[in-house]
Amino acid sequence: MMSSLRRNTAVVLWILVFAFIGTIIFSWGMGGFSGPMKPGVVGKIGDQEVTRDQYEQTIQDRFAQERQRYENGDIPESRAEQLRGEAWDALINEVLLNRAEREAGIVVSDAEVAMTIRHSPPPQVANNPNFRDSTGAFDWALYNQVISDPNNIDFLLSLENSTRLQLVRQKIMGRLGSVIHISEEDLKREYIRQNETAEASYVLVDLRNVDVDSSLVTDADLRQAYQKNIDEYQLDARRTAKAARIPNEPTREDTVTAQRLAESLLRRAQDGESFETLAQEYSDDPSAEQGGDLGWFGKGRMVPMFEKAAFNAENGEIVGPVLTQFGWHVIQRLDSRYNEEIEGEEIHARHILINIVQSPESIESLRNLAQSFQEEASENGFERAADLYELDIDTLEIRDNGIVPGLGRNGAATAFMMNRPLGEITPVYEFNRAWVVLKTTEEIPASVTPLEEVKDQLLPDLLKPHQYELAKQEADRMYARLPELDWDLQKLADSEALVTFQESRRPFKANQFISSVGRDHMFAYVAFNMEVGEVSKPFKGEKGYYIIHLDSLTPADMSQFEASRNELYSQVAQKMQNNLFTEWIEQEREDLKIKDYRYLYYSTY
Repeated sequence: MMSSLRRNTAVVLWILVFAFIGTIIFSWGMGGFSGPMKPGVVGKIGDQEVTRDQYEQTIQDRFAQERQRYENGDIPESRAEQLRGEAWDALINEVLLNRAEREAGIVVSDAEVAMTIRHSPPPQVANNPNFRDSTGAFDWALYNQVISDPNNIDFLLSLENSTRLQLVRQKIMGRLGSVIHISEEDLKREYIRQNETAEASYVLVDLRNVDVDSSLVTDADLRQAYQKNIDEYQLDARRTAKAARIPNEPTREDTVTAQRLAESLLRRAQDGESFETLAQEYSDDPSAEQGGDLGWFGKGRMVPMFEKAAFNAENGEIVGPVLTQFGWHVIQRLDSRYNEEIEGEEIHARHILINIVQSPESIESLRNLAQSFQEEASENGFERAADLYELDIDTLEIRDNGIVPGLGRNGAATAFMMNRPLGEITPVYEFNRAWVVLKTTEEIPASVTPLEEVKDQLLPDLLKPHQYELAKQEADRMYARLPELDWDLQKLADSEALVTFQESRRPFKANQFISSVGRDHMFAYVAFNMEVGEVSKPFKGEKGYYIIHLDSLTPADMSQFEASRNELYSQVAQKMQNNLFTEWIEQEREDLKIKDYRYLYYSTY
């Protein structure tokens, strides 16, 4: 089967060339490629080039799998962005696995791949609704038909590659697993950790309530902390850039279109059509399901223009359209009354809201305007083009972090500006509220943030030990009072201004989020090492100093340990293997030279 698939690779390549992956692509036409970049190559991982076809196919595969999760197959753009990032990471990991396969002498035969495909389809296939029968079970007959059909060559090649990598990963993890040792005691401790529960009540001397004098931290302390953490204050090289924005918002024509619809609905309602039915059919407000009913409201509850129109109308009158920041409103005042609680008039009203939305034509018009500006700026200069198009210019500081200040995240935009020559005009980038074209103007060398600028960041951490010391003193003082209060934490809290009595509210396990406490390893450790009814000595936790009372402890049912032993062992071993594999991948990636040229082809990724 493998050799048959390879013979048909040419067919797949044609499919890949025309694949559409749901992201914006632009061609490089402003001076051509320079330096080490080659046309059609979106990156270099180690000594292996990554072509645009490879990258797009990887994205397409992930999109195809992800669409199964959404009712209409429409992937939200935020998730699509994540998938594009995952596709790039997957290509890097693929190179690492292939290299490990060669260097570690790992052998994955065609027969193993074919056997796995035939009998153990990967999760993305096994969980695909298209391979489920009417009962929800995996349809083996359909699956075998698909993988036996040469017409499905692109699917089969993708399946072969992912299965081979999966088997390489499994063999690497098997080797990593050979160094794992899990003792019987380790298993029992993990079983207890997962099954033992406790409830506790407590008082807390919260650090937030402990005031300390900032003069306790000297200049020498600040300098020492600054030098100790100097790596945190390193500023990478960055660039300044000029940005011209074309607002991506409804045009005057869009506003007029919405207004005309609102006027039409006003006339229909005034001519006797059911206001409630019109609201249910046309209104863009959540109240549409209730026929536009807004209930009773007094003055100050609605935006000014809406309120003015509603309160000036007569009971039963239909008025509008009224323009607010939400759109055009058609309003019917139903009734009015005097409310003694607010000492003023209330009215009962309903409305139809027509949002002002961009038409496809206006979106296209703004996109074309932005592209025209970009071409003008490239030919005749950025500032001259901005004057010609009457656009304001902002100055931004760009870092290689994927974020364009004041606009949002776009890794392609920041990569372009950090990697291309100064003065070059960028392609058009689409952000949430604007189309943007930028031009880099200045290189700012790498530097270190001065101590004076980070003092306020350092001070809270340097004051914390002093806060803890004062909190401990307070907790020790309160603990000394408990014998006279019959060890009752509630009585202690009632007599102390600094603390309140709290309960965990529900049973908790070790290493689990504790209601009203949060994640606090020491709190859980102390609780699970107490006797029921016991009160702890003061101890240091994440939020301050605690004194806790163990209200209940439900031990793990050890009679069930043997029955769950094998599953628990697999669970613990799998977790350890995954951690080792992740550490291995991270280390290998650090040693791998990666060149990312995607910014030359994509306006977002």
